[in-house]
Amino acid sequence: MDCYFRQKWFDSRLRFNLTGLDEFSMNWLFLERVWKPDTFFMNGKKSYLHRITVPNKFLRIRSDGFLTYSMRLTIKASCKMHLRKFPLDSQNCPLMIGSYGYSAADVIYEWPDSLEPVGLEPGVSLAQYDLVNITTDTENARDQLRVRRADRRIAEDFSVIRVNFHLKRMTGYFMLQVYVPCTLIVSCSWVSFWIDPDAVPARVSLGVTTVLSMTTMGFGGRAQMPKVSYRMALDWFVILCFSFVFAVMVEYAAINFIDTITEDLKKIISERKKQAQKEKVSI
Repeated sequence: MDCYFRQKWFDSRLRFNLTGLDEFSMNWLFLERVWKPDTFFMNGKKSYLHRITVPNKFLRIRSDGFLTYSMRLTIKASCKMHLRKFPLDSQNCPLMIGSYGYSAADVIYEWPDSLEPVGLEPGVSLAQYDLVNITTDTENARDQLRVRRADRRIAEDFSVIRVNFHLKRMTGYFMLQVYVPCTLIVSCSWVSFWIDPDAVPARVSLGVTTVLSMTTMGFGGRAQMPKVSYRMALDWFVILCFSFVFAVMVEYAAINFIDTITEDLKKIISERKKQAQKEKVSI
């Protein structure tokens, strides 16, 4: 995500009293001279600060020592997903924010008392997901949700806040690429039920073609799908479609086998009747 990350805090050492001036903005170089919280993203994977043409950050100081620190960041965070209902799944992806070095005795994080502490720019959309809702752990923030850092020899409590992004996957791509083609292939395989059983080449070629097409369509494009050890809803759908297509070939083979046995039995019975009639004539 590309976001504007803003932090606010009080620093009584930076109070000032100038006539006609209540607040002023400072250059990003001034940030090296003031104290700043060492905020980091606990589940972040690869994040960076935009530096073109200069570092995208600023500091605003108010006369009572209230500081506003803003920066533009691109954040790539990890999200544990449950894909058993893929592609009809919904995900809840958190972003955990806390201090890397200061414990809860020194720094406490809280969401601002605004209606939307995390805002979304109008017109922003995702390619594969629909952003349903954004929630923050305001209850836990007031109670100070604390975690224990494993990289400390002495266990300490750290103040952490969390924002949850509720995502719902869009199914349009999978409908056009998987569901509709697989359904049509299964429907094509049923055409063989209206073909004369004696037309062996037509029924065999149709059955083999649909099986191969189903294999290519359902199992050939697995490289773009999530690689998980359990079965997803899409996997069960593809397996079910493949079972229908394969059952059509088995059905024709069973009918052909039954017809062959029936013809052989008819010939045997006919020959026995003729032999019995010959024996009666000879007597």
